[in-house]
Amino acid sequence: MKRIPIRVAVLDDLPSAASKRKGIIETRFHTLPTEIDVRTFEFVEEFLAEIDKGCFYDVIVSDLFMHSKGPPRGRSARAEDGGLKIFEWLQSKRMKDSDFARVQLLWVSTQSAVNQFASRVKGDVRSWFNWIEDSSTPDYLATQVERMIETATSRFIDLYLPEGLTPGSPGMAPIMSNASKIAHSKNINILLTGESGVGKEHLAKRVASASGFQPFIPCNCSSIAEALLESELFGHMKGSFTGAIADKAGLFELAHGGTLFLDEIGDMPLPQQAKLLRAIQDKEVWRVGAIEARSADFRLISATSKDLDALVDTKQFRDDLLFRIRTIELKIPPLRERREEICAIANKFLQSFGGATPPKLSKEVESVFLEYPWPGNVRELESTVNLAVALAQGRSSILIEDLYGKLRAFAEGKLPELMPSAEEETVSVMLRRYDGNRKKAAVALGMPLRTVYYKIEHSEYLKRLAKKLKAAGGVPRENV
Repeated sequence: MKRIPIRVAVLDDLPSAASKRKGIIETRFHTLPTEIDVRTFEFVEEFLAEIDKGCFYDVIVSDLFMHSKGPPRGRSARAEDGGLKIFEWLQSKRMKDSDFARVQLLWVSTQSAVNQFASRVKGDVRSWFNWIEDSSTPDYLATQVERMIETATSRFIDLYLPEGLTPGSPGMAPIMSNASKIAHSKNINILLTGESGVGKEHLAKRVASASGFQPFIPCNCSSIAEALLESELFGHMKGSFTGAIADKAGLFELAHGGTLFLDEIGDMPLPQQAKLLRAIQDKEVWRVGAIEARSADFRLISATSKDLDALVDTKQFRDDLLFRIRTIELKIPPLRERREEICAIANKFLQSFGGATPPKLSKEVESVFLEYPWPGNVRELESTVNLAVALAQGRSSILIEDLYGKLRAFAEGKLPELMPSAEEETVSVMLRRYDGNRKKAAVALGMPLRTVYYKIEHSEYLKRLAKKLKAAGGVPRENV
């Protein structure tokens, strides 16, 4: 469902009252970095007809005593029939469509009227709505609506959260909270950082869905040849180079009005970085061979597994571009730092891959999962569970024998040391040569000292090696 960032419906069969509340809400959000659209409705039927056309509202502010469409009947005891219609409609929608589970409902009424209404509805319904006195101050009304909008957007991201990005964990809670708050602010460029496999693209998609800035256009900067990257990003004109047989729009133009996701932006060549900076600043792009710019108004989300500050130090990444793409940085922690979530995430994958009667993890496998460092993060866990379900062949439990490769060797005690990558091995050689002295290793490697610290901090293999070297040689803390 394509929506503008925030929509609020104000219902009251007194048009002047609805108009007044609309003005109060718009005045509050005029000073905040959130786009908002407030619509007023005199009758419940008008509001429901709007919903039937495909419109969606994040927050509903309604007079409890709403009349149905028709001739005025006065404020009788049955006047809350309109309010009851709204409540029953939302209750029904919430049971059928998870999108409506996040819609916030605010009654404007009195305590006695709310009690009277609650007595007519079965069950405990007070958790389904909020209410304020109709005599509340404008500031109080605006504050309540602001809080409800924050709740609505936060719940939306949580509802559609991919496996491996659990909002309630200590590591993920602040990330998801910030993502919810800024989702609708188009001018806030987001930089997602974290190791490969932690779920950066998944989070980018969810933020884009929550914001309504669609389409979502992804681009992996490391997978496109440098010679083709400019044409892919900015487009080209017919005849601008050999093989350009027709005009072609680039990804920036395709993302107009939506979200552009640049994955592994740290691998973008410097010449393209300069053009990207201009596109972000001017909201327009120049196709290869073009004589005029084209509009490209997009929301930018970037991601990288590299240390961009270190790349700036070595002149491999523009500092002015980093300032532009990092209005806010959301760093997703690796799975090994969220061990309390590992089995819960694995069980979600079991539900996905296990069919009608998914198997469970045996106690032995749970223990292995909790001890294993998961260098491939959630992506590795997903592949592991998928293969284990296939190897289990319908058994009710996943056993050690259903594990494969490095994880199986780890489980059987045949992998006491983690296998290093080529980069980790290069760094480890220098650390051993200089007895764990990071400053000397950095000089030998031709890296900034901060980069060496970063690589050790984000590598389980190098972290273990540094601890061993420190224990063996007593190297000062600042060097190990």
